[in-house]
Amino acid sequence: MLLTIDQITAGYGHAPVLTGVSMAVAPGEIVCIIGPNGAGKSTVLRTTAGQLIPSSGKIIFKEKNITPLSVADRGRQGLVFIPQGINIFPNLTIVENLEIAGALIENKPLLKQAVREVLNRFPVLYNKRRHFARDLSGGERQILALSRSHLLNRIWCFWMNPHWALPPWWWT
Repeated sequence: MLLTIDQITAGYGHAPVLTGVSMAVAPGEIVCIIGPNGAGKSTVLRTTAGQLIPSSGKIIFKEKNITPLSVADRGRQGLVFIPQGINIFPNLTIVENLEIAGALIENKPLLKQAVREVLNRFPVLYNKRRHFARDLSGGERQILALSRSHLLNRIWCFWMNPHWALPPWWWT
């Protein structure tokens, strides 16, 4: 399995939202978590990404227990979390947003190359690379947020509400 969530219990403060949640994801699978508001979908993602620490259970990624790892260390292992809503730096340019997202790439020439590759992959970003992110449309902002996973060549991406604000051409 690429990812195994094993008997996770997690929540906010003293209020558990998840109790004994388990799931497994094989390489190449796409998994969708569906449920009403308050069901714990975001909590599963935030716990797996390391934003919340489970009170019990474990998270195994690529056969390694990542439960005690920080968000940054999970990023180095290949996990990217793209939250819903405002997930970019509006007062920075597109290039600056990508450079910040690439902070895990310590080799600066490699970072510059990765930014160029992302901009080439997403022409809408390339054409506006010197613009402030606040000037982008909702769909362009979402593309910028998604481009972070391409920038870091991540193999596992948590994406909340993937349909949110993306232009129709994205899906063709």
